[in-house]
Amino acid sequence: MDVMRAKFKDLGLESLIPTIERLAMEGATESTITLALRESDAYKQRFAANEDRKKAGLAVLDPATYLKVEDGYRQTLRAYGLTQFDNDAYVQQFIAKDVSPTELSNRVAAAVQRVQMASPEVMR
Repeated sequence: MDVMRAKFKDLGLESLIPTIERLAMEGATESTITLALRESDAYKQRFAANEDRKKAGLAVLDPATYLKVEDGYRQTLRAYGLTQFDNDAYVQQFIAKDVSPTELSNRVAAAVQRVQMASPEVMR
């Protein structure tokens, strides 16, 4: 259980630990725990953008993909100093609207380039 707790904390999934521990103590199998987790409020809150994706007719992201996509957004935002957008609300919007990390990076790079290439009159 300690290894599981550490792994989930490393991934920012601490809110799921109590549900996993309770189900494991009740003797649930891994499959049962996985299914139960996906129905838990903690899971739905942590992966909230999946509900918006579902409503929009988009595929729901599995947890590993969701975390990888989140990390990609955050890397781009931090690399360009856009820390005001490096929060759960913005990241969830990007996921819900099916913006890939590459697309976000391209958009940010294009915006930065436009600012850098703007004439001095525009910059005033």
